[in-house]
Amino acid sequence: MEQTCLDKEVLEQIKGFRHIKYYKLTSEQKSLIDKLIINKDLKKRYQRFALCNECWQVNTGVIHAIQNVFKKILKIGPVEMIKLIK
Repeated sequence: MEQTCLDKEVLEQIKGFRHIKYYKLTSEQKSLIDKLIINKDLKKRYQRFALCNECWQVNTGVIHAIQNVFKKILKIGPVEMIKLIK
């Protein structure tokens, strides 16, 4: 089965450095990432974008931010969202 998102066990192991850019991680932390994230695309996205601050999944950049906005709209409703924007 192909890894399409990070499971809870992986997130628990890397949550301590979820806000640190990949290039700033120690060699031990990078090694852990390489072992835990086996999907090449997910690993590349993690290296480029790190984890989302809201859902803790590998960030996809702008598309991920847009998806989060739509999720919020669906959660609180479009009328409430318009009120928040104004």
